[in-house]
Amino acid sequence: MIMHTISFARFFFVLVLSCSALVGCGSDAPTTSAADPPISGGAFKRRYGDEVALVSAAYSVAPSVGSLKITVDRIGWTTGSASVEFATVNGTAVAGTDYTAESGTLTWAEGDGSAKSINIPIAASSVGDNAFNVALSNPVGARLEAPTSATVTITAGSTSTTTATTGTTATAATTGTAATTGTTGTTATSGHGSAPASTPVSTPAQAPVPAIIYSGPITISSGGTYSGNWQSTSDSVPAVNITASNATIVIENCYLTGPGTLIAQAYNASGNNITVRNCVALGTIPTVRGDAVGHFLKINPGPASLTVEHNTIIHTAGILVAHGGASGITIDYNKALDIDGRYSNGAGGFEPDPVVSLACFVQLFQVYSDSIEVGWNQVINEPGNTVVTDNLSMYESGGSSGHLANFHDNYVQWGGTAAPLTDGNWNGSCFQNDGAATDTEEIATQFVIWQNNTCVGGQVVMSISAGHDIQATNNKLVSSGLIAPNASLAGGIQAMKSQQVGIAIFNYYQQTVFANNVATGNQIVHWNTFDQELEPQYLQSGCSTCSITGTTPPNGWASTYRPTLLDEANEFAIWQAKLQTNGVTIGSSLPGG
Repeated sequence: MIMHTISFARFFFVLVLSCSALVGCGSDAPTTSAADPPISGGAFKRRYGDEVALVSAAYSVAPSVGSLKITVDRIGWTTGSASVEFATVNGTAVAGTDYTAESGTLTWAEGDGSAKSINIPIAASSVGDNAFNVALSNPVGARLEAPTSATVTITAGSTSTTTATTGTTATAATTGTAATTGTTGTTATSGHGSAPASTPVSTPAQAPVPAIIYSGPITISSGGTYSGNWQSTSDSVPAVNITASNATIVIENCYLTGPGTLIAQAYNASGNNITVRNCVALGTIPTVRGDAVGHFLKINPGPASLTVEHNTIIHTAGILVAHGGASGITIDYNKALDIDGRYSNGAGGFEPDPVVSLACFVQLFQVYSDSIEVGWNQVINEPGNTVVTDNLSMYESGGSSGHLANFHDNYVQWGGTAAPLTDGNWNGSCFQNDGAATDTEEIATQFVIWQNNTCVGGQVVMSISAGHDIQATNNKLVSSGLIAPNASLAGGIQAMKSQQVGIAIFNYYQQTVFANNVATGNQIVHWNTFDQELEPQYLQSGCSTCSITGTTPPNGWASTYRPTLLDEANEFAIWQAKLQTNGVTIGSSLPGG
């Protein structure tokens, strides 16, 4: 058995604006500030995996103090050992005169999530305000997370070390103590003006998390209820492998981690009734170059029935169900962070190739059932740290004329390419109805309704590009077309390269069965128009039974209103209020969920 002390509080969302700082936060009122705060992915930023970082990017110290302690934190699941090199670098302060040069290597054993210190002697004879830097480099077993360097100012006016404002939020200790409030110090500029130099940052409290004892991967060969903490260290071995057939299987109250698919059903297994609930799952970076990030759940061939509810799913390729599902598919009340289809470079990072593997929060492939529901899920992706194919996808799947497959009340934040500032390709729809040119009426995506969903940020297209009898009604899309700087995307607030945003009904594959596809009463506002059309919608000619009607801007905005990053952040507050009003809780109730 393997024991890890996990700081789940580090897998947090960072709400960069407290609600009191937003104009009309939590309501449908437009935000009127001309400045966009330095926020990531609309409202939140998240870290995942094993990372090392300096606790602060700036320190000040008086010569009389004698020495300065610089703290380096290990962030993540502490899987395996890790190390990082450090060194001081002269600035206006000179080693040997103002301070003593230091360099070396900090190391962590497996399961060690404690902070490490670098002690730097300060010369009592140092005069004036002089500065030098401390830099981290060459991480092993982890990746570097900003800040990777710190500026140390030696000043006669300071009597103790003080941490200056940085873009990194103070994080909790490995016991899971709640993170504290800090401030950011980035001044971001865009067409909307400059952001304030200090923007409040708040992080939700996390319950204390005990040390977690993992067993190795398990194989489920018979029906029953399974609870535990399972880990795989191999890209090709799932943490949970289902080999049973025609069984009722419940996987609940679990922690899962590994570089490959976390829960999988063997190809020679079928006919199962599977429930996965109240689990916390983290997909790590694959160890083998060319391997893609694994799925949270991959069932192929599909089960007789599947229920996935109240799970927290971090950095995976999402949920894939292929074939089967006749007795019902229910995917409700889950919280997903960073759906990712990138390929590993074998060195703790990802290949720069823009081609990605299939990665959707949910994709149903050739799944036909009179009982399909996907509702009340929250999906948040971080620009530059994730590539999602489509957030919600139906491929040659659906319900029936009297029982529509129902995708409702989901919140999806951001979709785009791995390099959204330079890559103009389209990627990452909010929802997609897909298929092939040769689809018959029986095979094509069919009898689906998309209703009351919220799509925020990036190029979040609502698309009906294949199939028949598909409806999209009362969905909301808000996108500024802007991206704030984060650990993966440097610089100030910048515009995305791609400008494909809106709702579209178009017979992409020229299917003969493409018919009866309608969009009514959707609310859309964004920074540009879909495919350079004059409206935030695109209806291809040639389908006499297809239509788009009643498209209006949301929140009472004018049709010419250009949304801001502040507006994107406000949509999350509206979503939270919606959850509360309806008495809905999402994600796992386990610590860290």
